[in-house]
Amino acid sequence: MEEKKIKDKSKLNSAFWLFRLTRTSVFILFFFCVLLFLFYLMGNYQNFMDKTQLLILTVLGFSSVLEVVLSFLGLVEIIFFMITNKFRVNNIFSLLFLILAFIISIIFVIYAVIIKRFATGV
Repeated sequence: MEEKKIKDKSKLNSAFWLFRLTRTSVFILFFFCVLLFLFYLMGNYQNFMDKTQLLILTVLGFSSVLEVVLSFLGLVEIIFFMITNKFRVNNIFSLLFLILAFIISIIFVIYAVIIKRFATGV
């Protein structure tokens, strides 16, 4: 009986480790995308070169797509944890942050693609 409890705890700890990794990655990517967006806005006023602006938009687009994927995986993980485990307050805050990061990263993807299309003339 105790071996089963130990195995269940180890499965829960490994799953929690994966969730922490996903949440931390989304957190870092979120602030990286905000920073890139601010660099792009500052570059417009400080007359960055066109190639630099396109590079910032390209990196913003790729990192935002990665953030969308990781945010979606984090949402799936947290909903799974909320169903299988007890309903906790920190799960609600994580859920709200992941939803916010998901929505804002989709906006960044759309923004980067549209501005890049206008800038390249394609």
